[in-house]
Amino acid sequence: MAKNLGHDCTHSPGLLLPDRPLFGGSHDMPAAPIDALILQFLGWVESETPTYAQVLDAWQSSCPRLSVWEDVQIAGLVAFDGSRARHVVLTEAGRARLRVAVAASAG
Repeated sequence: MAKNLGHDCTHSPGLLLPDRPLFGGSHDMPAAPIDALILQFLGWVESETPTYAQVLDAWQSSCPRLSVWEDVQIAGLVAFDGSRARHVVLTEAGRARLRVAVAASAG
């Protein structure tokens, strides 16, 4: 059972709450609101190929309820491209997750 964190955002960033799915949902449990943000993040990374600094500027949060950047890293959905600029790119798992979401929304 997950600890009730309320609205206090002073906990460690990247905390994954165990009573919600990381991505998607099921017939018994709908997707958590953060899942939509994660998909939005993946789509942004795919279209923009932002640098690490741009990602942190746009997405970093110290609130565990909005841990999009940390969640996608933990799940292995993004990686650095190895360039000096440290661009963030989707991994194969990230591209697959985005494809599944797009296909599910299409029909």
